[in-house]
Amino acid sequence: MSRILIITLVLLCSCSITDPYYLNLNSVRQNEFIISKIDTTNEFRNENIIDIYSINSSELDYLLNSNSNKYKLLIFFTNWCPSSSESVPVILNDLSNIDELDILLVSPDDWVRKKNYLGYINKYHLNYNIYLLDVFSYGEKRNPHYRMRKFINEICSDCNDIGGFPSFILYDQYNFIIYKHTGEIDANGITSKMQN
Repeated sequence: MSRILIITLVLLCSCSITDPYYLNLNSVRQNEFIISKIDTTNEFRNENIIDIYSINSSELDYLLNSNSNKYKLLIFFTNWCPSSSESVPVILNDLSNIDELDILLVSPDDWVRKKNYLGYINKYHLNYNIYLLDVFSYGEKRNPHYRMRKFINEICSDCNDIGGFPSFILYDQYNFIIYKHTGEIDANGITSKMQN
């Protein structure tokens, strides 16, 4: 009986371990992590400021609809997953010269990871905004896979095969999904879908 009690206590305590990013988040420290919402005015699209933004599915719709490029590529990635963090800058570099392609980088991480992503932008000299999933829409803490799944379910009813990092969703000019892929891929894999 005491063995069951000890096991139960250990399990309960392990569930309450807090991610160090969330410790001591007083109001002053929270201000360090403030992430801008997407401004749905025309001025937002015309600014050349690379930054971290919060995003939800309706804001993604706005970004897709406000872009006149023939194709839009949504890349789900994280900076803490080795294959994702290393392969995404390579494919971004390879795709950067395609004028008819707009690229949106989305991470399921939340606002407390803002500094990590600013460092990632600087490390790889990225010329793309990074969109972190909105805390109020998708919850915060601990489970980026849950947050990503909730977001993907809102934007795509037929994307159950998308999961993991990196993942790619390619839209045509009418915002129909023409290609989905999870895992590393080279630029030729994307451009071949654009030519079909």
